[in-house]
Amino acid sequence: MIKIPLELIQGDSKCWKIQIRHNNVVVDISGWLIFFTAKTDYCVSDEDASIAVTLTVPDNADSHNGIAYLHLTSEDTDIDVRTYVYDIKYQSTERETIATGELNIIPTITQRTS
Repeated sequence: MIKIPLELIQGDSKCWKIQIRHNNVVVDISGWLIFFTAKTDYCVSDEDASIAVTLTVPDNADSHNGIAYLHLTSEDTDIDVRTYVYDIKYQSTERETIATGELNIIPTITQRTS
C-alpha cells in the first residue's frame, strides 16, 4: 500500500489507470472488484461515504495484464469542498488496500455550462 495525496476539482470527472502486481509479477485481474471510497472521517460508514465507487474489472487484454481503469464521474466529485480520507482496495480471493491518503476537493472556477 502507498500513500498518495489526491486533488480534484469539484464536479470534474477523473480516470485513473491502476496496475496490480504481486511480487512484481503481472496478474490477471479479470472479474476482480476495485473499490474507491472517500469519507469525511475514518469512522464514517461505507453507506455514508461521500464517494463510493465499485468497479468490476472487465475481461479484456488490459485486465489480463493487471490493468484497470477507475472512473469517477462529475456526479461522484460534486461534493463539498474540503479534505477527505480515501482508500482504493481490490477484492479477489483476498482483499487488499492499494492506496490511501487525503483527497482534496477544490472549488471549480467556471460555473457556466454554455
